Amino acid sequence: MKKQGKEGKRGPSQGSNRPTKRFWRGQHGFTLVEVLVAVFMLAVVGTIGLLALAAATQSRVQSDMRTTAVSLANSIMETVKGNATEYQIVGDTDADKMAEYSSVLTSISIPDGYQIYSDNKTGGAEAGKIYGLPWNIKPTPTSSYNKPVYNQTNPTDPGIQKVTVIVQYNNEEIFRLADFKVDR
Repeated sequence: MKKQGKEGKRGPSQGSNRPTKRFWRGQHGFTLVEVLVAVFMLAVVGTIGLLALAAATQSRVQSDMRTTAVSLANSIMETVKGNATEYQIVGDTDADKMAEYSSVLTSISIPDGYQIYSDNKTGGAEAGKIYGLPWNIKPTPTSSYNKPVYNQTNPTDPGIQKVTVIVQYNNEEIFRLADFKVDR
């Protein structure tokens, strides 16, 4: 007689791939610790994602502001350089005279929140004015604002003017462009 192996009378383990009731007994879902760890991990990943989105949005807004400011300053500067006759000389004495190109601002659309300034001979910046400072003047720093104050001595070439366009957005300087206008 043949000896029966461990398979029993039925033959080799029929239906053994099915889980038995004994395997599932006592397990009805996830534990509280597992759920809390998963929620914590999801919160960390979500926070990191939101911070990255906020940083990208802020970077895009700053880039748009700077691009607008650069474009605006370049438009104003090119308009000033192209206008040989549309300016007036302001200043009481020869030492105070400078060309004012503020009329060019009427032909350029300035977006809301942006302000246009230009350096004047006292070293300050004036809103809504564009000045061409004669290039034969020497800047000397002042003690209060550390900006140049211009003192004119012996004009050598009144046809060269330094024009500075300052673009601010909500009273914060975004861009400053300085170039020269030559009247010859």
